[in-house]
Amino acid sequence: TYSSTTELGRSPEIEEIRQETIENEIGALDGGTYCEVIARDYEGKGDTYWIKTFKNGTFLNRPEEINLAFDGGFDQGAQSDGLIFIPPIRALINPVRDSTEVADDISPWTTGDVCRVEIHSLSNSTFAFMELLRDQLLNGRNGIFAEPLANSPSNITASDGSIVLGAFNVAQVTSLELLVE
Repeated sequence: TYSSTTELGRSPEIEEIRQETIENEIGALDGGTYCEVIARDYEGKGDTYWIKTFKNGTFLNRPEEINLAFDGGFDQGAQSDGLIFIPPIRALINPVRDSTEVADDISPWTTGDVCRVEIHSLSNSTFAFMELLRDQLLNGRNGIFAEPLANSPSNITASDGSIVLGAFNVAQVTSLELLVE
């Protein structure tokens, strides 16, 4: 038998999804159309979120596309309570190119694409699980500085004391779509 408890967190309304077309510039983003999500964290410390993006109905699920927020920033010490999400979080809704894609060939968004953003509330224990999971998935890029792999701590317990992998969460979800022009 497995057991876990959690609390339903709150998820802020998405005010808008903005789009901007950027020209190729040295030291800047590759040229193309980029989107950003505008949402304000609720006042009161400790709200955690998973911001999911869908491009034309397909969930952007690469490890570098796992977009987590603690209040309006990246972590508990960010002093971002009650603020609009910081720019890196707002911009992380854009698809990330993989190593087989040439930057000049692909714009993150093109006319007619549908950008859907969902903000899922997370419990603090699920946020910690997801944060460690993302870090583990991206760990291989750290070369000789990579940390040894370890299981993320779970908020699920087994009656027989065995180790349980995974996390239990109940989420409030807010969403908004943009038809890219």
